[in-house]
Amino acid sequence: GASRAIAHRETMGDRPSTTPGDAQVPVQTLGPWSVAMQPQCPVYWLRCGPLEQYLLKCRVSWKVPESEGEPAEACAGIVFHAKDGGPATDGVAVWAQHSGTSKVYHVGGGHLDSDAVSTKGYTAGDVVSEDWEILVQGHIGCCFLMDRKVRIKFRCSRKAGCIGIFNASTGGE
Repeated sequence: GASRAIAHRETMGDRPSTTPGDAQVPVQTLGPWSVAMQPQCPVYWLRCGPLEQYLLKCRVSWKVPESEGEPAEACAGIVFHAKDGGPATDGVAVWAQHSGTSKVYHVGGGHLDSDAVSTKGYTAGDVVSEDWEILVQGHIGCCFLMDRKVRIKFRCSRKAGCIGIFNASTGGE
């Protein structure tokens, strides 16, 4: 069968910003959304407009595609602080690559102001379902992946932008 990446999004309730020097700006509450994407789909942009401060909570599920003779790989993630309708390389992206019995998490993108990150490989089966959280406050952020077992801090060159979901999985039918 074909690989599908599924993301379900929730947010925290309105809470004041704690960014030093900023006025008390509430974190926006949006959603929830449920998205299922086939492999090699373009970015699906959430219709929420540009955001500066938010906590994005997702349940991300995927299956490594079945493949005959060619290597198959599941690759799905979230792009944020991007221009609405832009390419997946715009903004900052957090994604997982999963092949065989190993998955690796990455943070990169055209508006990443800190070093790109690739984690060590983590053992994984053919089907994965886990919680992701992405906390963004203007130029700084942190993502919690693999049910909060993996934490990656980052810095964005853009202070605000849009959020999109992508599935760049290969192989399969």
